[in-house]
Amino acid sequence: MTSTPAQAGLIISKSVGGSVVRHRVARQLRHSLREHLDVLPSGSHIVVRALMGSAGQDLKKDLNSLIPKLVEKAMALR
Repeated sequence: MTSTPAQAGLIISKSVGGSVVRHRVARQLRHSLREHLDVLPSGSHIVVRALMGSAGQDLKKDLNSLIPKLVEKAMALR
C-alpha cells in the first residue's frame, strides 16, 4: 500500500486585487507551500485562502510560522 503525498489547494479572493495581483499572490503561496509539503503528514490536505490585504503581506513568513503549528495539531489528532 502506497501512501499518498500531502496536497495543497489555494483560494484567492477577487478582493485581493486584479488578475495580475491574484496570480502573483498564488505564485508566492505555491512557492512557499512547496517547501512545506514534505513536512505535512502523508495523505493530508491543506487549503490556503488569501483575502483582501494579502498582496502586501510577507506570505512566506506567515506560512513559515503557521505550518509547524498545523503539523503539531495534526499529529496530536492522530
